[in-house]
Amino acid sequence: RHGGLMLNNGRVVGTIAPKPKSIALIRGVQYRAEAVLLSGEEAEAARARYCKRFPIARAMKASVWRLDLHEVKMTDNTLGFGKKLHWARSIL
Repeated sequence: RHGGLMLNNGRVVGTIAPKPKSIALIRGVQYRAEAVLLSGEEAEAARARYCKRFPIARAMKASVWRLDLHEVKMTDNTLGFGKKLHWARSIL
């Protein structure tokens, strides 16, 4: 289901963050990206790298995707409350 949705519109956003015990410990990343379905040698190489790290994945025959990042925002309150670092892909 998700793969079909991404084929129709590859724009995705996400958050990677643990649940802190205190606001002062908030650390995490938010991103905006384009999901790209890999094929051929590129997909095989990516799957091999992934299965080397997670051998159980060899049993699954799921598609392999790449995220082309467009924007990333990292929040790290351990560096000071509300400390945010921003990155955006340059348009050439």
